[in-house]
Amino acid sequence: MSIIAKFKRMDINIDEFTKIILVQEKWKYNWIDIGTWTYAERKDFHQKADSLIWTKWGSKLIIKTKGDSAFAKKHFSSGFILKFDIKWVISGEHWTVNVKKIALGDFNPSSVNWPNRTIDLDTEDTKKLLRDRGGKKFRQYPVAHEFGHAIGDHSWVPRMQSDEYPPGSINELDHRSMMNVGTNLRKRHINFILRHLKNMVPNTIFYAEII
Repeated sequence: MSIIAKFKRMDINIDEFTKIILVQEKWKYNWIDIGTWTYAERKDFHQKADSLIWTKWGSKLIIKTKGDSAFAKKHFSSGFILKFDIKWVISGEHWTVNVKKIALGDFNPSSVNWPNRTIDLDTEDTKKLLRDRGGKKFRQYPVAHEFGHAIGDHSWVPRMQSDEYPPGSINELDHRSMMNVGTNLRKRHINFILRHLKNMVPNTIFYAEII
């Protein structure tokens, strides 16, 4: 049995047979040129972004249940593996994704506009970026970081804030966090998804554990 819910910024599928919760975002790309994007270049960017999101976010967390519902009791001891996916679409998108082609080694700021459901990326965002914090170097894949904002770890979301801002925030010094300047996942990064899961299955509490 599957429980499927479609939200404004993502779709969530709870599959009781495979024990997988799949969070999928539909991305409609806007390819911004400094030349001409070939189809092969577009496909290559999407595949690299999808692979990074799948590997850096997926299968790192297990979702457990508790509560009085039959669903919670049924899955109490097993839980669900959480996976993520992006789907390239031409309509019915959750997000409009502006991808700017830039020269190798160049830098262009990337961001997520939560209210407008837009993501700004560039062709260097599927590569490791070297970040500096407190005199130490950290490596991060920008597309995986921005995806975290798009699944709700964003300062625009009530009761949520990204780890790297505002300055002085409680998680500002957790530099290894994916939502700071590192690559490590934290349970708090999916709090917005846990809210959605709670709405999908009444009388059930969902919580995350690191695998």
